[in-house]
Amino acid sequence: MKKTTIIVKLSDLILDADRPGDAASLPRDAVIARLQKAYGFLAANMTFDIADDHVVITVDTDREHEVADVKQTFDKAISQAESGRFNKAVDLFRRVLAIVPEHADARRNLAMALVASGRQSEAKDVLVDVLRLDPGNAWAYVLLGNIFAKHEGNLPVAERYLTKAYELSKEDVYAATSLAALKTGQGDFPGATKLYEEAVRINPSKPNSYYGLAVVLGKSDRMAEALAALEQMFSVAQFDDVRMRDLLKECRETYLRLCVHVSDQQHDELWRHVMSYRLEAETETGAAFELTTDESIGSTAAISQGAWERGGASHLIRYNPSGKAVVPALVAREIARVLLRWRARREGKLPRIAIRNPGNEAAGSLLSRIMEAPENLLVDYVLHRDVAPLRPSLFVDMYLRHDEMTRVLDAIRSASDVPGKVTAAFEAVATVSAFFTDALVLPRSSYGSAHASSGFAPRARELADDWFGIAGDPSWLCGMVADLADATGLREHVEISAAG
Repeated sequence: MKKTTIIVKLSDLILDADRPGDAASLPRDAVIARLQKAYGFLAANMTFDIADDHVVITVDTDREHEVADVKQTFDKAISQAESGRFNKAVDLFRRVLAIVPEHADARRNLAMALVASGRQSEAKDVLVDVLRLDPGNAWAYVLLGNIFAKHEGNLPVAERYLTKAYELSKEDVYAATSLAALKTGQGDFPGATKLYEEAVRINPSKPNSYYGLAVVLGKSDRMAEALAALEQMFSVAQFDDVRMRDLLKECRETYLRLCVHVSDQQHDELWRHVMSYRLEAETETGAAFELTTDESIGSTAAISQGAWERGGASHLIRYNPSGKAVVPALVAREIARVLLRWRARREGKLPRIAIRNPGNEAAGSLLSRIMEAPENLLVDYVLHRDVAPLRPSLFVDMYLRHDEMTRVLDAIRSASDVPGKVTAAFEAVATVSAFFTDALVLPRSSYGSAHASSGFAPRARELADDWFGIAGDPSWLCGMVADLADATGLREHVEISAAG
């Protein structure tokens, strides 16, 4: 007869998950009676022996003839869970436990699958059984503590379990981050920060640690440090599990909010970088930049003219100063635009675009905007590459422009005075722009996901990839415009020539 022995310290026994306490304080007969009930899930003959501060549980497990398929079923269950098919995984884990009820890993993974499918109460019962079998299982303490913290709001019990998990495994990322999240909720920001930083040290590839660190730093009004934490996360962390999708979405939303805060708080410092960039452009082009505010243009807009376009000695940039967080990016983008046009013109490759036979004024305006898209994307690329300190402001600006483009697209889809070909072309350029921007700031945005089902998406990806590969060279700008005109079927409405 094969037997399995389980040895548990009385102080680690969980007889009542909601009211954890030290079983050593109970009479021996009371402990035995409660043990028989607590371990009833094993469905086998058991004996209990209490010696000093331990209880020894002996379980009959003579069923080798039934265990042949357990490993295969367990592996299949793990695969189902990793693919996000949690209900199927639950069924498979339960099948394993029907054969080997003392299989602690199957119980732990069953609990995780139950949590992921929103079945917290069932998961809680399973986790208690895991800890009755394996009191040193830090993972089970983490999961149980998180259920009490996030779903039952019982922070004292949650803290007890999470602290136990961290004590058992101080090199476990999830033990550290779970306890850190609890401390964040309790307002212990220094304690939480220390734990998140430790989690990052333990495993730099786990995004949860950076996200939690960013949140607690933000709550501590350390916005720049919070943004830096997410920057580091996007650079090194991995979101390769289907269960990471919701976290990635939260990280992107938090990143945008932090970019707004940092760009607003550090406006003066960012403006100094704009002025440095301005000086570099003035030195290269041999002409000064005249900056003037103009509240008559859009609230997040700027307009530029090169000196050669004005017939004067200086370049001109007009901008609306009302959007404090984006003003540095607005002005710097126009400096980059003038600089790129100047370089293209020097090589005799500055595009001149004439709109022919648009049909009406609305269509003509949209056609002009469509053909400006390659230059706008090239400007974003160059500014992102050349003036890194302005990236938070640029990121906010790109978000606002993509949002505005989406609203325009929705409006023209229902407009009676816009030809279908022009509407399709605008949708196409919105798709290309989304894919290009995602590639530029990967993985900080997901604008392309809104266009994934578009019929133009495959060609848009090709254009975005092609343009991204040549975006640093302004001599390709004419070719980019021509590619777009051909891809959108607008050649008959667009005349493109190169000027010097």
